[in-house]
Amino acid sequence: MDVRRAIHEIHRVLVPGGRYYYLEHVADNPETRKYRIQSFLSSKLQIWPAVFGCYLDRQIDHLIAQENFSQIAQKRLRIKSTKCSRFFKLIEPHVVGVAIK
Repeated sequence: MDVRRAIHEIHRVLVPGGRYYYLEHVADNPETRKYRIQSFLSSKLQIWPAVFGCYLDRQIDHLIAQENFSQIAQKRLRIKSTKCSRFFKLIEPHVVGVAIK
């Protein structure tokens, strides 16, 4: 899936003043070990996308910021679960936000 194109299409179909709310898991800080694992499983081996249909190493917040929204309010956070396997700790980083056309 071309995420940039999807974000552009969201922007295109919104009416002026329309809002796009989002909650997405995102890549961790590029300087971390977790990011290197996310990148290895997603882009290098293509294992994560094949099994789960998504990518661990995407920076959705950066892609949204590059689109021509009039206002963007977003925040990074970690959604943790004590009952998750170690593999699912890879999707702890999230971004939540609203983009206004």
